[in-house]
Amino acid sequence: MNLENLNNEFYELELRFDVLFLLSTVLVSDFSLPSELEDMIYDGDMDDFSSLGLAQEAEDWDKQEVIDWLIENKRFGWLCKAATPVRDYLDADLYSSSWSCYTTKWLYADDFDELLKRAKSWVAACDVNFKSRRLNKEVEA
Repeated sequence: MNLENLNNEFYELELRFDVLFLLSTVLVSDFSLPSELEDMIYDGDMDDFSSLGLAQEAEDWDKQEVIDWLIENKRFGWLCKAATPVRDYLDADLYSSSWSCYTTKWLYADDFDELLKRAKSWVAACDVNFKSRRLNKEVEA
């Protein structure tokens, strides 16, 4: 993987990883997790947990139960908080965006290449959503 090419691709996609963990390196101590991971576990909603394959009831689990589940189910891969600016479409092909207003999603994959694919797919899905909002505004007007 060429990191310069990856940087250019992320720039073109308007994609960044605000947080990136290799879970096999952070689940070695359940007493001292990185603060962003603890926040995800304590404050996360089901959308956050679903990327890890956790069951619906996991939203009510305590930190230790989530960590135990991750270890028992061998979730040792890559977890990231992906971000992309909210796009304000002016017409079908023209939009404005800024990193002052962006959306995020937690994504998980066992290997980094798969994580990249999921992040790119998520950005594409966001773009479809942003465009459809614009089209809905036009229909309402």
